[in-house]
Amino acid sequence: QSNVCHRQYLEERDSPKAGIYEWLHSIIDQRGNDKLRRGCFMLNSLVELAPHDETVKKLLANHLDHVQKLIFRAIARGQTLGEFRTDISAEELSYLVLNLLHGIVTNSKGPTSLDLLKRQADTILKVLA
Repeated sequence: QSNVCHRQYLEERDSPKAGIYEWLHSIIDQRGNDKLRRGCFMLNSLVELAPHDETVKKLLANHLDHVQKLIFRAIARGQTLGEFRTDISAEELSYLVLNLLHGIVTNSKGPTSLDLLKRQADTILKVLA
């Protein structure tokens, strides 16, 4: 389900900038609707299992690579369309967005307000521009 969501926002929007904005905000909204503030299975597995389990490490590496490539393609398309800066490679910017995403999901478990998380998502778009 999450891969469909990623593709919906990152590949199917006419504007990559709008797609990344909507994608990040949808994830934040989803986290905000979780009143139990549960963790993310992928991130928990990355931290707790991957260092000790090669199979989990490989599965997570494949997943992270897939998501990073979706972000990369959106940013590269945005660079071609003039929506994003070109002085930093799409690859480097995609890792920046991916790491921000992990931070957003991690911080959503605690007392960090959804408003702050949305402002961070908005700030990354300013960095990309």
